[in-house]
Amino acid sequence: NTLSGGELQRLNLIRELKKGSEKESTLFLIDEPTAGLSGKDVQKMINLFKSFVISNYTLYVIEHNSDIILNGDYVIDLGPGSAAKGGDVVFCGSVENFLKDKKSITASYLRDAI
Repeated sequence: NTLSGGELQRLNLIRELKKGSEKESTLFLIDEPTAGLSGKDVQKMINLFKSFVISNYTLYVIEHNSDIILNGDYVIDLGPGSAAKGGDVVFCGSVENFLKDKKSITASYLRDAI
């Protein structure tokens, strides 16, 4: 009960990875895994995610961290706002095309951040 959501998710990831090749295929759905992490630890997580992909794991990450988004293979942006003003699919596609999208507030933010 004393672990944050992000810490608990990271422990669950480790537990799943320890199972090794017990499963033919594995889907990871991870919600905000960088919460509370330093920039250095976010980079370690990106490297871990890349190793998942190389190992043929399927990985879906719900995240607001720009470094995680920019390192993704595919972006699904929901919006245009939050709560009652959100929930619609604003964009689906590659990061490269996402950064060119004029409708996405998130893409606009990321273009300014790079």
